[in-house]
Amino acid sequence: MPASASLLPSSLVLLGLGALATLLVLLTVAAVVRKALGRAASRRRERRETAARPVLFRLLAGGADERVPGIRGRGAAAHTLESVARGLLPKLRGEDRLELVRLLERHGTIQAARRNASRPGPVRRARSVELLGLAGDGLAFPELTSRLADRSPEVRAVAARALGRLGDPAAVPFLLIALSGRRRIPAGLVSMSLLHIGPAAVERLRDGLRADSPTDRALVVELLGQFGDLGSTDAIIQALRNDPVPAVRVRAAGALGHIGSPRALPELTASLGDDQPTALRAAAARALGEIGGAAAIGELHAALGSGVHELAHNAALALAHVGEHGSMLLHDVALTGGPGAAHAREALTLRRLTTRRPSSTVLERSAA
Repeated sequence: MPASASLLPSSLVLLGLGALATLLVLLTVAAVVRKALGRAASRRRERRETAARPVLFRLLAGGADERVPGIRGRGAAAHTLESVARGLLPKLRGEDRLELVRLLERHGTIQAARRNASRPGPVRRARSVELLGLAGDGLAFPELTSRLADRSPEVRAVAARALGRLGDPAAVPFLLIALSGRRRIPAGLVSMSLLHIGPAAVERLRDGLRADSPTDRALVVELLGQFGDLGSTDAIIQALRNDPVPAVRVRAAGALGHIGSPRALPELTASLGDDQPTALRAAAARALGEIGGAAAIGELHAALGSGVHELAHNAALALAHVGEHGSMLLHDVALTGGPGAAHAREALTLRRLTTRRPSSTVLERSAA
């Protein structure tokens, strides 16, 4: 074999390594240049926002409708007012916030956001949807509900938060629907949005108690409990008694504890039975403590000695809050050292720490 032929593979390897090294250098240079350009763009944006902010404050204070740098025109400069407003809207209240929204409308920023909410580009859609929610733009309600099914998870999440900020109870069924399907939104995010709507959401949430989806029913039950909706007590008792999904029954027990109606005591007491799931028994014990179920002392005492950690812990806390008889039982268990003694001692300690005692000054005044 000629010597030149044997050298050919080595030459190709060297050429390949050289080309790879050149490519790595070019990629490194491109990354450095891109980072530098990004920093420069960020500095320009900060300068525009710094120049616009004092003018914007003067406008909100009732000054003349002078030009805010970067409001008009196209390109990056057109985003200046939107960027500044995005940071201010969550902080302003009352007339100042309304005036900022009116300013955004006068300069076409809100109208542009409505158009851009459905245009190509998930970043553009997300920013537009967020601004509409921050501005409380009720006219954007149809567009925001449609974005709950957006192909971008980020846009869907921003749309859910925006609907919560609008505070319109009409959004409740749309948010509940968004809990399921191929483009579902996480339950925690939907829950926060519904809580943001506030008590106005209660009437429509009650309809969700009959939903086919157990995820919907569990979330609705929990929210009604957090809202303390006394009018839902009987329906939630029915859910605790009859729902086929244990997770929904657990949420129902917790909700009844938050609502605090004595009507729930019999069903919560029945939920402490040995034939019930452990998670449900633990939730029922906690709820009985929140309501003050003195009639369930016997069942709570039995749960304290069950040997199941969460159940015994919750039963001890409940006994500490159901009256003197419950406290006496805890003292007996703590002294005898039987099952549940550690939980009994913990509950008694917590009760002493949380019980308000008159200060020495008050005692001295009483003695005087």
